Amino acid sequence: MFHRKRFYAFIYIYFWILIFNVIASSTSYSRPEYAIHHGINRCTICHISPSGGSERNLNGKYYGSRNFSPSPYSRQDLVSLDFRALYFAPENRPETNGGLAWMAGIVSLNLPLSQEDDKKEKRLVFGHNIGGFSAAQPRNLYLRWKNYGENEYHFYPQYVLFGRFHAPFGLLTDEHRTYTRILTRNTWNDFEMGVLASGDISPEVHYDAALVNGEKTSGTSLGKDRALIWGQIINFRLQPFQGPILIGMSGSYHRRIKKEESPYAATIYGVLSLTRWSNGKINGSLSMEYTQAHFWNSENVGIAGLLQDPNGVYLNTVSKSESSALLLQTTWDLNLQWSFLYRYEQLRLDRHFPADTFDRHGLGFRHFFDSNMILNTRIEFANARQPTQHSSSGKASIDGGWIVLQIGI
Repeated sequence: MFHRKRFYAFIYIYFWILIFNVIASSTSYSRPEYAIHHGINRCTICHISPSGGSERNLNGKYYGSRNFSPSPYSRQDLVSLDFRALYFAPENRPETNGGLAWMAGIVSLNLPLSQEDDKKEKRLVFGHNIGGFSAAQPRNLYLRWKNYGENEYHFYPQYVLFGRFHAPFGLLTDEHRTYTRILTRNTWNDFEMGVLASGDISPEVHYDAALVNGEKTSGTSLGKDRALIWGQIINFRLQPFQGPILIGMSGSYHRRIKKEESPYAATIYGVLSLTRWSNGKINGSLSMEYTQAHFWNSENVGIAGLLQDPNGVYLNTVSKSESSALLLQTTWDLNLQWSFLYRYEQLRLDRHFPADTFDRHGLGFRHFFDSNMILNTRIEFANARQPTQHSSSGKASIDGGWIVLQIGI
């Protein structure tokens, strides 16, 4: 039975925060958010990594300023900070965690090691979480070789990375709870260790190819029997005729040893810029990703964290199943500082058994209230059709609302 009292108290607080920020916001014109709005297919326009996400360069910091005056610390890209705090109000179940917490405090360095000209250079990129939900630990840590300029196109890689990085798989987001990310262990908190090559054959075609070791051990330690465990990841991103549509596809295969099944996954994704498609009459975007994975359910802490399954009975039944996940999201840019979001997510741990589907609807706002300062708010309604999870306190079966404060420099 749904307990409304605490959840509606959150909605009440959420409503007044929105009212206050609408009144405080004075900018009324629009500007697109995604790179697809600008006809860009290169992540390095705003990010240091060619596969996107994580540390931003100078352009990315200025883009995040959203017409506010950037701080002096945001006018350089040698040092970055990403601070995140969370308030979570779950459905009124005493065994469910909630409240106010510090999610992460990530300090990053982007250090040039050598530079032959404006096209060729070598950099060391290092990010470290100094606290939050997880213990203090390194995040990105890699050497980056740049071989040619941003306005050139070749078959050979523009960038080569060696070290610890996010896998170039699927529609990258900086959330750790999206079903498509959790299913394949490619969340904001998951990393690979190996070599990544990225290039742009033309303005329309981007590719990533990675050779990784250890199956998510991420290079922070030497695991037993990991020396011969190698994986391959490929990603292609297409923007036909530099139009308003971005289409991508990724695949991964991680070889395990002895008689263990080797996990593999594939995903297709796309983004439609409503802004460019409608010639500015509608400001926003539509995003989609569909993922299938096999043998990823076993030893997947992300999947286990979604369930209330203390004895592992349900997880054991789907440990070798072929699974799928779906993400549909629409973003409506109200103005330069405000965006309304609606998303639908679906997870099937056994995709051939739809009766056990997990569904989640979410709607909320993203508000840039100052330079590189973001308030993300969302209310989510979850449904677990699997009988043992339907009335449990697992994260995939409870409603809730949350507010995330994100500050970057």
